[in-house]
Amino acid sequence: MKKNILIFAILLTCNFLSAQKKGRFLIGGDFNYSSQKFEGSDNSGNIIDDDLGYSFSLNTKMGYLFNQSNIEIGISLGYSKSDRNESSNFNPNQSWDNEFKGYSFSPYIKKYFPVNSNFSFSLDAFFSIFYGESFYNQRQVQSDLINKSFGIRPGIFYFLTKNIALNSNIGFIGYRENKYKNQDGEAYDKNKFFDANFGFTNLFIGVTYFFWFFLIFKLWNIQNGLIEHKQH
Repeated sequence: MKKNILIFAILLTCNFLSAQKKGRFLIGGDFNYSSQKFEGSDNSGNIIDDDLGYSFSLNTKMGYLFNQSNIEIGISLGYSKSDRNESSNFNPNQSWDNEFKGYSFSPYIKKYFPVNSNFSFSLDAFFSIFYGESFYNQRQVQSDLINKSFGIRPGIFYFLTKNIALNSNIGFIGYRENKYKNQDGEAYDKNKFFDANFGFTNLFIGVTYFFWFFLIFKLWNIQNGLIEHKQH
């Protein structure tokens, strides 16, 4: 019995080291939050309204990192929401809400450029599909948005440990296509453009966890084997 356990432990160690050289799985997420203040003025330059708004985005991802080439492939799922409270230029006591929320799906490929054992630059190439809805004053549907985009995103990674890293994506350079539909599902506007934006609305901060799925699977088998051995 002891001999079998020893042989199994050696095989597990060899397989673990082999998997470690090839690559690791990863899960993670990042977010962005920004608030805005909009001021309107009359012809004389006097401020006649003062609107407040915010936007929030949350992305989750899962993927696989090839250690030898420092290339990561994966998919990302996202949720975005923004809200703006607007007041009338003619009646300060009259206001309404403009709300927007949507979901995104984005496959990507990332290349790491290590500086040292802890710090690394990165560059993402991705394609994204986004679907969103805008609501006007007490959730009356106003229009839908379908956005398709592809481009690159620079970023930075700082590894706190071998498995946990803080990461940040900064900006976007690429191509966007927006298609708008009314309440009846009829397209009423469409635009295509190249975009380069490095503002705070495109600054995302998050955490990534790297792990070896093969090791988890083996540990699960060991645990089940011990339970069955005790039962016998």
